Amino acid sequence: MKRKLFISIGLVLSAAILAFAQTDKKAKEILDKVSRQYKSYKTLEVKYSLISKTKGQKPKVTRENGKLLIKGEQYMMSTKDKDIYCNGDTIWTHDKVFGECTIEDYSASKSEITPAKIFTLHEKGFNYLLNGEISINNEKHYQVDMTPTNKKKPYYKVRLAVSKKKNHISRMIMMLRSADISVSVNNQKENTSIANSSFRFDPAAKKIPVVDLTTKK
Repeated sequence: MKRKLFISIGLVLSAAILAFAQTDKKAKEILDKVSRQYKSYKTLEVKYSLISKTKGQKPKVTRENGKLLIKGEQYMMSTKDKDIYCNGDTIWTHDKVFGECTIEDYSASKSEITPAKIFTLHEKGFNYLLNGEISINNEKHYQVDMTPTNKKKPYYKVRLAVSKKKNHISRMIMMLRSADISVSVNNQKENTSIANSSFRFDPAAKKIPVVDLTTKK
């Protein structure tokens, strides 16, 4: 009797392990298609909505809309309170609330998550799991859960909604221990003409105080 029970448990566990391996492989195939799709674009213009919800007995929800321009390593991200410009060498952060601009050196190796990398974030440092399918705006999406291999990261899971039709990321939910941050793509345009000047900011021209943290002076 016990022998039959152990055999049954073994079969169930084997099936579960096999299913997980197959699902993991499928998730990687989906994300590889996403990478190829986004890397084929010379430029990207995205309008998005961000919702942040803190955890605890009295959760706090904040919402904001933004715009993102990407051209290679260059990016510009604009929200109501802040604009961030990066030309691949320098980062200008214009704080509209405090009326000042912080200037820093840009390092691709040190900057783990940047707006320019947000759509290919999955390529390094994650395990993948396909977690079913969902519908967003009447369009079918894969739902892929990613867990960082480095457990010291501030987030413990990233959940992606990937369009089955377009291989685009429609939504990304970053799960932190203190909050969940959801970014939804409202509109996306590919290969539009974007001048390099869009990724630079001149605070002196607008008489904005500067906090210069650059080492290349």
